[in-house]
Amino acid sequence: KANVIPNVAMELDSLEATKRMVEEGLGVALVPEVTIRRELETGALVQVGLSDVEPIRRRIALQYRRNRKRSRAVQAFIDTLAEIYSARLPVS
Repeated sequence: KANVIPNVAMELDSLEATKRMVEEGLGVALVPEVTIRRELETGALVQVGLSDVEPIRRRIALQYRRNRKRSRAVQAFIDTLAEIYSARLPVS
C-alpha cells in the first residue's frame, strides 16, 4: 500500500538463525512476536510498533497421516483449531 518494495537479501527457514542475524545487526525481520518474547524481555531485540499497518494474514494447514485413526488428543486439537478458526479453517 505504501509503494515500498523491500530489498530482501536473504531468507532463512530458522527462527533462531533469523534472531541471531538481527542481533548481530545484519538486518530486520518479520517474525511472530511470541518467538522473540525472551529477547524483548532481555533487551537483546526491540520491537517496532506497526499500529497503522494492516495485520499480516497467513494461511495455515493442519496435516496428519492419511488412513490412520486419530487419537482423542489429536481430535481434540483439531476440534480446538476448528473452533478458533471456524470461518477460516476447513476441517474434514
